[in-house]
Amino acid sequence: MGELVATGRTLKFVEQTNKVVQRLSIASGGKITAATLEFYKSDASIRSATTLDCNLLLSNQSTFAISSNVVVKGDLIVYNGNTDTEATNPDIDQGLSGASLTVEGAVLSVNNGPLKGLFSDAVVVCVKRGGGCGRNTLDSKLQVNTAVEIPNNGCPPPSLPVELNSFTAHYVGGKVQLSWTTALERASANFTVERSTDAHVFKPIVSVPAAGHTSTLQQYSATDAEPVTGTNYYRLRQTDTDGTQAFSSVAVVQATAIKAELLAYGQAGNAAQLVVEVHTPGECKLLRVLDNLGRVVYSEAFTAATRGNLQRQIQLGQRSLGIYTVQAITTTGLLTQRLLLKE
Repeated sequence: MGELVATGRTLKFVEQTNKVVQRLSIASGGKITAATLEFYKSDASIRSATTLDCNLLLSNQSTFAISSNVVVKGDLIVYNGNTDTEATNPDIDQGLSGASLTVEGAVLSVNNGPLKGLFSDAVVVCVKRGGGCGRNTLDSKLQVNTAVEIPNNGCPPPSLPVELNSFTAHYVGGKVQLSWTTALERASANFTVERSTDAHVFKPIVSVPAAGHTSTLQQYSATDAEPVTGTNYYRLRQTDTDGTQAFSSVAVVQATAIKAELLAYGQAGNAAQLVVEVHTPGECKLLRVLDNLGRVVYSEAFTAATRGNLQRQIQLGQRSLGIYTVQAITTTGLLTQRLLLKE
C-alpha cells in the first residue's frame, strides 16, 4: 500500500541520461493527489484512486497503465511523438482491472487527428471537453483535439434539452398545422420544424422560440403554409442554449391537391350580406364584389400569402335585389361566380 499526496504541485518523471526509463508504481489501497502529473519517456502503473486538480501529460512514448479510477480535472496533454499509430501498444492501458479515466477538460495535441493508440479499449474513458486548466501557459502549438478516437466511451449521453410530450401534424385547408407540448425544458433555446419529402433529407421551414427553463406544460404550434402535394414528413429539431440538439419522432401527412373553387351565397334585405368561400392552390391576391352595373361594392387586397381556404362574410347594407358578381384574383387564375340576391 502506498500514498502520494502532492496537493498543488506538479510531479515530473523524466528519463535520465544513460539510465533506464523511470517508472512510477502506486499500489492498490493508496492514492495520488496532485495538481499535475507529467511523464517524459517514463512509465506509470497506477493501482489506486487518483485525482489531478490540473493536467496529465504524456510525452516521448510514455505509458500510463491504470487499475483504478483516475480523474483529471484539467486536460490530458499528448505531446512529442506519443501514441502508437499502429494501435498495438496503447499509451493509456488497463493494468490489472477496473480501469477508468475521466478528463473534465479536453485532449490537447499538436495535430487534430484521431491519435490512434492513445486509449486501450479496456479502459473506460470519458472526456467531458470542459474548460481545462492553465491552457494559456502551455505550448501555443497545442490545440483541443476534437477528432481523438475513444474506443470505450464512458461518458453518459447528454440530457435532452426538452422532454417532449407530443408532436402532431394535421392537413387542414391546404396547410399543415403542427403542434407539440413539453413537460420539462432545461435551457431550451428554440424549436425548428423540418420537412422532408423522402424521410431522409430534411429542410427547416420555421423556427419557434422555446420557453427556456420550465417544469410546467408548454404548448407550441406552427403552420406549414405550402406543403408539397403528396407525402410530407415533419420532425422537430430541439436546440438548447449551448447548442445541444435532439430530434423528435417523424409525423407523416398526406397533402392533396386543392381544387380551385369559389362559392358565394347570401340574401338581400335590411342586412344584406354575402358569404364567400375561396379554395385555391395558389395565393389569393384580391377579392371583390361588383353589382349589376359593374360598380365595385366591396374590395379586399391581400398583401401576405393567403393560400388554401379563405372565407369572408361581406355586409352589403340596405341594398335592393339584384345580381352580384364575386371575383377572386389568385396566382393560378381568376375565379368568378354570379348570384342573385333575393328576400
